[in-house]
Amino acid sequence: MRFMFVYPNITRPKTPQMGILALGSHLLHHGVDVRVCDLTFHEADQWADHVIAEMDRWQPDIVGISLRTLEFSTTLPVLDALRKNKGNRLLLAGGPHATFVPQELAPLVDYGVMGDGEDACLA
Repeated sequence: MRFMFVYPNITRPKTPQMGILALGSHLLHHGVDVRVCDLTFHEADQWADHVIAEMDRWQPDIVGISLRTLEFSTTLPVLDALRKNKGNRLLLAGGPHATFVPQELAPLVDYGVMGDGEDACLA
């Protein structure tokens, strides 16, 4: 199985997101092939195109996006592009926004992950 994390980042320092890295390590330990599509160094208006290009290139089975409330509106074009191009892939959303405002994500993704995602990513 292939799992691609998408990390939109406009409000934080230019550092790796430890939660995604910990989840990726957990998945690798359980035999899942993992990639991170880190959008930290891309302009927000290029995010959707970059994510779709990475998804087309790598062909993941599952795409998981980490969402923070302050970046949610900026991430909507990415979610829209993922929905339109997902094919048979599962689309997951996690992070603080998915935990605290899950009703906003319900129509946008297949599954929302509330709280820690270690068990949910393996299910």
